[in-house]
Amino acid sequence: MVAEIIGYAVQKYDKKKPLSSAAEYGIKYAPEEDFGGAHVTMVGPSGDALSITSGLNGMFGSGFMTASGLLLNNYMDAFAKPGKQFELDVSPANQIGPGKRPMTSMVPSVITTSAAPSDLVGAFGSSGGLPGISALAQVRGISTEVIL
Repeated sequence: MVAEIIGYAVQKYDKKKPLSSAAEYGIKYAPEEDFGGAHVTMVGPSGDALSITSGLNGMFGSGFMTASGLLLNNYMDAFAKPGKQFELDVSPANQIGPGKRPMTSMVPSVITTSAAPSDLVGAFGSSGGLPGISALAQVRGISTEVIL
């Protein structure tokens, strides 16, 4: 199936012009927009684990870039306010204020046993918004043998 899709895209591809839409690739359903989220999980030889997720929260993030070319994110937009990019209910818990962090769907996770916190059970995370939460719940259920 993947080979057929790649073959179709190669046939349709014209190096002189970009494809103007996903439909020209033969895609029937438009993919959800992705604004540069990334997740990295690392486990060292001694079992130390790191799970980190980041993203831009909008096309080109905040629209600002560092001198080194790093795009700065737009997570201030994740606070509840009128006219924001993502439609979430306005909640007092998610209103902007000093020292507060906005609600997010990022869930970088490192799971250890309660008996010995150095015993790693799993390390995982995801990027890509709200679907990542349920995906991580499923992965956690599988990794800890808890059926959800």
